[in-house]
Amino acid sequence: MLQRALLSVKRRPYLLFLFIALALIVYPFFTLHQTTDIHIYDTMLVIPTSHICWLVSFCFIAAAGLYAGLKHFLPSRALTWAHILLTLLILFLVVFFADYYNTGARQKTYYYINTSEVAYRWLILFLLGAQLIFAGHLFWGIARYIIKKR
Repeated sequence: MLQRALLSVKRRPYLLFLFIALALIVYPFFTLHQTTDIHIYDTMLVIPTSHICWLVSFCFIAAAGLYAGLKHFLPSRALTWAHILLTLLILFLVVFFADYYNTGARQKTYYYINTSEVAYRWLILFLLGAQLIFAGHLFWGIARYIIKKR
């Protein structure tokens, strides 16, 4: 059964998003009453970790649904793997930096930018680039489909 599941993921890599989403749906039940503090200059947002996990899992489920619905238009499985693995790697690095550079309680001056903020900016830029891989892949597939129809 495990071998069948692995073969299924190999043929349909977007199922990896569903596995991660399932883990993120279950994770908050083990970390009850934890919050995430987000500091934006003089504003502090306190958000339950469960809400963040469920929002990210919803995004993963939506992405898997997009892939499942558009799989006939996507010509390259390698680009699908590239998008999925880059997205998961970058999100893992964001979580790692958030834990490693936990600077929530430290006071900052107006123009002080620490290394974690620079790392976050680069990671967000790379995450947007990974999403552009999906958009380009989809555009390429739809263009091929339209050309074949002629």
